[in-house]
Parts: sequence; C-alpha cells; structure tokens
Amino acid sequence: MGFSTVTTHLIMFIAVMGMATGMITVFKNYVDESSGAMTAQWNTMSETLKTDITITSASWDNSSNTTTVYVLNTGKTTLDPEKTDIYLDGLFIPRTSSNRTIGVENSTDARNKGLWDPKEVLRVQVFRHLSSGIHTVDVATQFGVTDSETLSVS
Repeated sequence: MGFSTVTTHLIMFIAVMGMATGMITVFKNYVDESSGAMTAQWNTMSETLKTDITITSASWDNSSNTTTVYVLNTGKTTLDPEKTDIYLDGLFIPRTSSNRTIGVENSTDARNKGLWDPKEVLRVQVFRHLSSGIHTVDVATQFGVTDSETLSVS
C-alpha cells in the first residue's frame, strides 16, 4: 500500500466523518424540536383535562340591553379571563370589543388578583340588544373547554 492509497483512505475517512457529523447535528436538532413540540402539546392537553367551567347564571336586563353571565371555575386550572371567548347566539364577541366586559368577581378573587382561579366566579357582560325569544350564551376557556346556557327574553 503506497502513500497515495493511505492518503486517499484518509481523505475518504475524513469526508465520511464530516458527513456523519453533519447528519447527527441535523437529526439532533430535529429530535430536540420534536421533543419540545411534544412537551408543549402534552402540557396543553394536561391543562385541558384539568379545566372545567359551569355557567351558574345568565340573565338579560331590558333597561340597559345587557346580558350578564356568571361562570364558576370548577376545574383545577388557573385561567386568564382575557383569553376567555364569549359567543351570544353563535356570534363571537371579540376580546377587544367595547361591547363586553369581563373580570373575576371581587368577592371571589381571593388568590391571584385578576386571574380566574378554581372556585372563583367570572362575571361577563355583553352590551347588545336582544330580541324576544330564547338566546344562547357560550363561554370558552383558553384551553377550549366550553359551557353553554340559554336565557329567555320577553
């Protein structure tokens, strides 16, 4: 075996090692990103399973055209009231809308001020005229857990 054969084998070995290192780097990043995504998905699923809400009251005030809804956090998850979605007769009331107010009732806001902790009541007001009849209010949490209630307007 001559010097040129050894040199050729050495160059081939270095090239193979370089390609293997590159592949390992690419696949390591892929595995790390996949692991991070799976962890985030698992955390969201876990929070969803621990989340539950119950609408305790839904009423409409004719004089102020206001629908008031009280929602109890019956789950084990602390929720963000600002990430709560409201639907009135299937119509989404945007979070930035001036047609709604939302917040934890002061009398129940004992642990984390401004957050909707378990056993605390959320008060939602929607300022919109309702015609006579049966109407539906849906409340959805940031994890997609919902509750629905009907109210009658005469």
